[in-house]
Amino acid sequence: MDHRRDHARRRREKIFKGVVTNSADLKVHYVRVNRFFGQRTSEVKDAINIANSELTIHLHEKICVIYDQNEQEVIGIIQFLPFREMSNKKFKELEEISKYLAEERRFCQEIMGNAFQRSGHMYALGWTAAFHKKYFYATYLPPLHIRDDPIACKELMARLPFREDIENFYISEFGSLSKHFLKIQQEQTRELKVPTLGQLTENKEDDKTGLGSNLTFTFESFSNVPHQDHDVSKTTFFLSVPVFNNGKLACHSEGFDVINGRLLFNDWGIAADLGSCDGAVTVIYFGNKDRHCTLPSQEPSGRFTGLSSSVQISKRLFERVTAYATPESQLGKGKSVASPENLVLEYSKDLVQCFSDFNIIV
Repeated sequence: MDHRRDHARRRREKIFKGVVTNSADLKVHYVRVNRFFGQRTSEVKDAINIANSELTIHLHEKICVIYDQNEQEVIGIIQFLPFREMSNKKFKELEEISKYLAEERRFCQEIMGNAFQRSGHMYALGWTAAFHKKYFYATYLPPLHIRDDPIACKELMARLPFREDIENFYISEFGSLSKHFLKIQQEQTRELKVPTLGQLTENKEDDKTGLGSNLTFTFESFSNVPHQDHDVSKTTFFLSVPVFNNGKLACHSEGFDVINGRLLFNDWGIAADLGSCDGAVTVIYFGNKDRHCTLPSQEPSGRFTGLSSSVQISKRLFERVTAYATPESQLGKGKSVASPENLVLEYSKDLVQCFSDFNIIV
């Protein structure tokens, strides 16, 4: 009996070590958990209890794989990567992205209709479903002050090509955690035939290797209640970094004083302390399957904040594709994919009549 159990344990670890691709100098740490059924009278109270428990993960320079040993399913993969361990190239690329997203707040409407959000600010960029007659897909609607300003519209157009660099960076980081789950996500995006985050023109289907249709990002002590995501992604990739308010990466040695901001997997009693890492925290999880939430951070000086982001496939976009798809084409009813440049030009000329629902084109 002991021999069979030991054989099963080695077999499971072999499977998960095959799934997780990590550098030779990174030790893989496993957290074995069983699903628990506790009182549900106060989910937020439960979340705080989890965050204060011994199961909060403060692992640095390691990869942590959380899985259900009963179902033999991966729940999440977490990596803490301190800045001191990053190559100069990766640090520079990450800082370019964090500064870009901080600046992008000027060009994005804040998402105000998220029922789960309790504090902080959330924004989105990329593609969603368009309800304008001419187009099947559309970019997220820029704020009115951008649409009414031709100079600002040109500035926004000049910023669009960098989104491809963002998507490529996220693909690389996703793959460094798990090539297996990256392949699943890319195959889903390809099969759905939707434009991806970094796509500016309609590519051939075989050329699509993107990660998802849109990216959401948060600033300033963002928090939400336990929930399951309303997207259709088979996997979710999450990235969190400490920054100055302008998006420049911030090290603890520079006075970074933000604490907490923990990412919780509520059904599993596990929390990842985002604020404790002097660097980036990357996570792969299954947001529309497992309940999760983010607890608010404390930002004493007001000079620093935590920048978190995730890439996913929009449910609205998925529903439009499946509703209008035909055997011959998934583009649907002859509608075309508009380039972001053309869409922004039309916004600036006020040629698109639309209104806002959850701050996206409807």
